[in-house]
Amino acid sequence: MKRKTLARILMVLAGVFVTLATLLTSIDAAAFDKRFYRYQYQKLGTAQRIGISEEDLMRATDVLLDYCAGKRDDLSLVVERDGVRMQMFTDETEVAHMVDVQALFLLMISVRNGLAIASMLCLVAAFALRLPLADAMKKLMWGLGIGLLIPILCGVLAVVDFNWFWTQFHHVFFTNDLWLLNPATSVLIQMVPEAFFSAIVTKILIWFAVVMIIWFALAGLGLSVAKRRARRKEQTDAAIVGH
Repeated sequence: MKRKTLARILMVLAGVFVTLATLLTSIDAAAFDKRFYRYQYQKLGTAQRIGISEEDLMRATDVLLDYCAGKRDDLSLVVERDGVRMQMFTDETEVAHMVDVQALFLLMISVRNGLAIASMLCLVAAFALRLPLADAMKKLMWGLGIGLLIPILCGVLAVVDFNWFWTQFHHVFFTNDLWLLNPATSVLIQMVPEAFFSAIVTKILIWFAVVMIIWFALAGLGLSVAKRRARRKEQTDAAIVGH
């Protein structure tokens, strides 16, 4: 394989990896944005519906997020619900489901970090192979575009029928039916019903779109700089020949 061809492939791969890493980072950022949780809880009347204080609801959120991040080993939390002090999470199914959720989150972070490292290695290798800047930026944008196919498909499916999309998501990423929680007994599903997940998916897609616009803008800027340098070089060479 020719050196330039290999370098171009590496730049396309870098673009794909950057896009997917950006998507996973957007999921990570939205999932751990406690201000978003507080806003959605107030909007949906979550504390009143469950029968606990807003303070206890946010404490429960802290427990869930810390558990997902691998910062704690259990979901133990005593709250006052309808005037009675009790454990917040007592449904065995929801507790078992959160084990799967934690594993998925930790895997996602590992994959995101791996993609970020792989993208940097591809970039370094491509430039080490002396791929011209203009060519590199074009191929990077190609990769960014290819990487967008999966997020765009997911976004379209979520907009068309969120319930179907969310169900298929669980079928793909979970190997059991523990995610089929009973709203009458599961505090977890009472905290984060479908309306909450619809809102957070929208937030993820918006953040992702904003960052992707920035990536394309930076690649476009690099391409513009490369073209200006090429024009100046042509003008300089022409002036030298003219003399």
